[in-house]
Amino acid sequence: MMMKGSNKSGAIEHHRRKRQVSELCRHLRAAIDILEEIAAEPDKPVERGAPSSPPPRVPPLVIPPSKLAYSVKDACALIGLSRSKIYALMASGELGSIRVGGRRLIPADAIRRLFEEVPPGDD
Repeated sequence: MMMKGSNKSGAIEHHRRKRQVSELCRHLRAAIDILEEIAAEPDKPVERGAPSSPPPRVPPLVIPPSKLAYSVKDACALIGLSRSKIYALMASGELGSIRVGGRRLIPADAIRRLFEEVPPGDD
């Protein structure tokens, strides 16, 4: 016997999947169109749009001066990275951290250094 709620969630899931498949088909069609153009004129150079200009300078990360260190959760929200990525950066030594009691804290200066050391053009 089916429950009323499961039918509704199944319809929502079906609609979501249908949208995803439709979007994937649009991308595939665009890729096929490009490949067909290349196959039709193999000697024609591929147009890549306007010449690339240097990437815009990213403004420095603004960290509120009132905090000296952030919890992992707060650092995730501040930086916009996942918890696992934050831990991976700490494990690799790219992001400094300290342990205070049972808490892992990330100094504000370590977060600033992480973004200052990003090589130009590395997105």
